[in-house]
Order: sequence, then C-alpha cells, then structure tokens
Amino acid sequence: MPTTTNPAVSCLKAQPPNTFPTILYYFFVGLLCAGCVSSSPHRACRKATIPEYKGSYLCGVRKANPAWWLANTDSPLPDWWQPDLHPDKRLRSWNRRNPLHNFTHYIIGISDRDFCRYGINPDGVWGPYGINATVLHTGPIVLPFLSLQSPWIEAYAGWRDRGNFGLALRRRD
Repeated sequence: MPTTTNPAVSCLKAQPPNTFPTILYYFFVGLLCAGCVSSSPHRACRKATIPEYKGSYLCGVRKANPAWWLANTDSPLPDWWQPDLHPDKRLRSWNRRNPLHNFTHYIIGISDRDFCRYGINPDGVWGPYGINATVLHTGPIVLPFLSLQSPWIEAYAGWRDRGNFGLALRRRD
C-alpha cells in the first residue's frame, strides 16, 4: 500500500538545485504551495515591528508625500554619524545612505503590516544549497522573493524577510 504525504508540507523541502530550471521550479512550487502550508515548518509570521506604524499612522498624507518616500523613518540621525559636520549636512548625508528607505519599506513594501512568509527559508534572505524561494502573505496580497548564492555571485529580488522590497546583484569576494 503506497504511503501518502501531505503535498503542502513536502512540496517545499529544499533540494540542491543543479540548473536554472530547477531554481525556477522551486520558486513556482513555492508560489503554488504558499497558501496550503500553514502547518508547515517552512513558515514564519511577523508582526509589524513598530506599533505606532500600524494602521492609520503611515496612511494618508504621509504615504502620499513623495518627499517622505526619500526619508528614513526607522533610523533617525545617530550621534556617531559624522559628528564634525553641520547638522543639516549630517542629515542630508545620512539620508543619502539609503535614499528610498521609506519607499521600499512602506510604499511598495509591507513592513508596516502583519504578514506571514512561506518557503524554503522564511526567516532569512539566503537559503540552503544557495537558493531561497519564498512568498509573503498579508491579507489578499501575495509577494514573491527569490535569492541565489553561487561561488561567484549573490543575487536576490523581491520582498525580503522584513517586508521591504529589495533587488541586488553583486560579485562575491
């Protein structure tokens, strides 16, 4: 008698990818299975990190203001950042470090919402065997994420483990 396994749990077990089609296969299997793995160990749920950001605090006028998109609400200007500069220059240089922080976290990202992340390694960016394919769920919204590490490059695209959007392609040292 053949044994049956729960496809919701078995469909996301990490196997070492050998080719790019295998990587795509795991990514799309992750997308298809994301809604059915609520009892799977390949799940990580996250509450909005800053309680006052939930709900209406970041809605409306703030999110509609493109000048706010260029700021960094999560990390105000620290004392150690270039203390010899004039305060206005310090603030400008601090905001140049990550000019689209609020945009990637709160406009196109979901850092201000509760969400669950399903996939190969839902708790991080990089996965076992050099690949990570996950999806984030918040209400009816489903957002993909794919990362790849090889001996030569690191790359990722999509909504990361904190709910912010990210895109990177870099050579490994």
